[in-house]
Amino acid sequence: MSQIRSFMKNYTVEERHLAKNVGSGDASVLSTPSLIAFMEEVSHSLAKEFLDKSKTSVGTRLDIYHVSTAYEGETVEVESRLISSDGRRLIFYVQAKSGDKLLGFGIHERAVVDLEKFSRKESSGGK
Repeated sequence: MSQIRSFMKNYTVEERHLAKNVGSGDASVLSTPSLIAFMEEVSHSLAKEFLDKSKTSVGTRLDIYHVSTAYEGETVEVESRLISSDGRRLIFYVQAKSGDKLLGFGIHERAVVDLEKFSRKESSGGK
């Protein structure tokens, strides 16, 4: 098992990430769905460090506070830290900042699944 316990990635807020363009509001600011997608992507990348190639993780829970705004063109730094793992689920603390400004934070949980079995269920319509 890898010793990496946190992972960070920068995103640039693009027009496609704005609330007015994803149906989550009328403002030209980073949407909550986009912020959540950034947090999930970073957590998924970190989860890969703890799983063998036959496993993957899927998001199962989010408890996120979106507390400040970011505008088109701003850089958003997203960090995910693994805070708990029991072999079947991974729990992460996630946060996003733009410079010194905290944009959002919270808890994200991912379930560990067998990639082949999960993919097979997906392709057969869950049967």
